[in-house]
Amino acid sequence: MSIQPDKEKMNRLIEELQKGERPIDAEMIDEFISCTPNYEIAIKVVSQEGICLGRHKVGDEWVMKGRGDGWRTPSMCMFAFSTIYPSLQMLMYGGSFPWETDSDTVLAPCPDSRNPVVFELKRTGVV
Repeated sequence: MSIQPDKEKMNRLIEELQKGERPIDAEMIDEFISCTPNYEIAIKVVSQEGICLGRHKVGDEWVMKGRGDGWRTPSMCMFAFSTIYPSLQMLMYGGSFPWETDSDTVLAPCPDSRNPVVFELKRTGVV
């Protein structure tokens, strides 16, 4: 899966702003955002040991659409989310991890090493 930003359009918008040809308003922001599409990411609990205080269990799933859903975060443990967030952003904007066999997927553990929960993050489509 590969998406590319519309760099020409981005540069044109930046130039218009720098020259004072248009204001920074909602329309301009929407136009600028449309230059950088993002991927939808499916998040799934693939393993859980001990007692998860966030009450996560194997099979729990969420979908992050980034701009596609107004940047709503999933209803999940804030410690787990803050830990998976960098990986989520990497996949959402087209990056991958060289140690993973599938460039569209990464495994990310929560920070509770005594009661570990492992999340699978997978690119599922362009938003």
